[in-house]
Amino acid sequence: MKRFLAASLIFLFCFTLFSQQRHSLFSERAPKWVEQTHFVEGNTHYFVGRSSKQLKLEESISRALANALSLVSKYVKADVRSLSKSYEAAFGDESESLVRDVLSERGAQITVRNYLKESYSEKFIAGVDTFYESAVKIAVSSEDLQLMGIKATGITAWNFSTSKCGGDQAEELEMLFKEAATRLGWKLGQEENGPDFSRNLPKTAYFAQAAAKCNGRNVIFSVERYDLVEKMLITSAYSKGDSIEIIKSDLFNSLQIYAPIMDFPEYPDTNNTSVFKNVPADLRELYSKAVNAERKGRLNSEKAAALWENIEEYSGDNPFRDLAKNRTAFYKKMESVISELSADEKKEFEALKKTAASSSFNQKIFVKNLAEYIDRYGAFAGSANVEEILAGIKDKEKRADVKEAVFSHPAKAASWQDSCRQGNPAKCYILSMKADGDSTSLKKYACERKVEKACFDLYTDAKNDKKGGLAALFAEKSCYLGNKNACFATAMILFQGQMSAEKDIKKSLDILEDSCEAKGGESCYMLGVMYDGGTKSVKKSKSKAIELYKKSCELGYEKSCNAY
Repeated sequence: MKRFLAASLIFLFCFTLFSQQRHSLFSERAPKWVEQTHFVEGNTHYFVGRSSKQLKLEESISRALANALSLVSKYVKADVRSLSKSYEAAFGDESESLVRDVLSERGAQITVRNYLKESYSEKFIAGVDTFYESAVKIAVSSEDLQLMGIKATGITAWNFSTSKCGGDQAEELEMLFKEAATRLGWKLGQEENGPDFSRNLPKTAYFAQAAAKCNGRNVIFSVERYDLVEKMLITSAYSKGDSIEIIKSDLFNSLQIYAPIMDFPEYPDTNNTSVFKNVPADLRELYSKAVNAERKGRLNSEKAAALWENIEEYSGDNPFRDLAKNRTAFYKKMESVISELSADEKKEFEALKKTAASSSFNQKIFVKNLAEYIDRYGAFAGSANVEEILAGIKDKEKRADVKEAVFSHPAKAASWQDSCRQGNPAKCYILSMKADGDSTSLKKYACERKVEKACFDLYTDAKNDKKGGLAALFAEKSCYLGNKNACFATAMILFQGQMSAEKDIKKSLDILEDSCEAKGGESCYMLGVMYDGGTKSVKKSKSKAIELYKKSCELGYEKSCNAY
């Protein structure tokens, strides 16, 4: 027995030692760093991500990179994700940098630049199969890691100043600034004097300066927001008027407030049993569902809002009540703004279409009105609506003249360019409608910063170019920013492998289910078709198919009404 135990201990020791020395199939010629996960040399942190048994080298490196970024994410407690899949197709000559803009944690933009230190891959042959093992090493300075953490919090310090404004007037204007900040998802922290760009490590991620100058009833109101990590102005808005309603309308239009970025607060971790051990299981489950629905973006905003409302109304001890109250208020404001804007946009859209289709119209006035429409609604309505208006002008030469005049309009064009340079993605998207050499890069910038119409335009461009992988990439982004048609398009590309895209049936089903749950009638119908006939990934179920057909029909998708 003693010999057996001794042998077992020796085996365990050797196995442990071997496991520590070699975690993958890499050969002895591989550099030593491939077996590390995270190590520090001097002032630099190194994070190593690995992937194994991938059939394609590009996918192998992509997954290793994603794993390395995930390690950075865990280290700074930020949700860092990589756009490396389909990277070469999406960004062309920039592909060699591999690590570009790495996206958001709770609305904050985290930028990882030039941190790819080294990559290593080996090819293996097993029978008739060839596969790859890859490792990617990212190098990040200690200061940059601290900056990422600051950026991930997304806190905005702020200051509000007035000149010659009465007490009540000043209070009303300060509330207007705070309402705008809330709708935009700015998490306001403490009030401070102003940004200090000389400081290496700022205390907060952003600083917002609001100022009002009053002259009787007339008010000039301005808002500037600075990125303290990048040390640059990112938002600039200006309004004036003789009533709070006019000032508010002008300010909200200038801030593109109709398309608020989803504001993700610092959610409590329910896995912390010492804090939440006494929270009822049904409340914890409800909370988890609300967070998960919200994380899927605007596509599931209606469901998320309903779940937060249920949590707010939950009786008894409820540690989530204040959070739920804030989230419910956020969604109600967001939906109210979008609803009002939709109605106003539709009215102006129809009026402009009618004017364009008339046999004669005052071109100067039409150009002015169209430029104002694009300024107010461009990133909300999209380039397709603008092109539909212009298409009403039968004379091609006149149509081209009008478009040129709109995008060189003296009162608007310079404003769009300045605002885009300052980082306003909605204005960058508007500039992309000019369809010149910068159009694609402007749309990519806007899409990465959650302008849904820009993502959908990029999907359309890729589809026209027969680039299936790229089309799916941008359609999926558009989908989770609320476009159910884009959800269906993504699912079909992935399910059928359209335009030479790589098939991903599981992901296709997940997207269809999300879209159907968000009342996408066409997605419900396609899910019904899958359950009706059965596939390798979907077990045939006539009852489930009928249930989905009925839901699709109730949502107004007529084709499904005859399917059961």
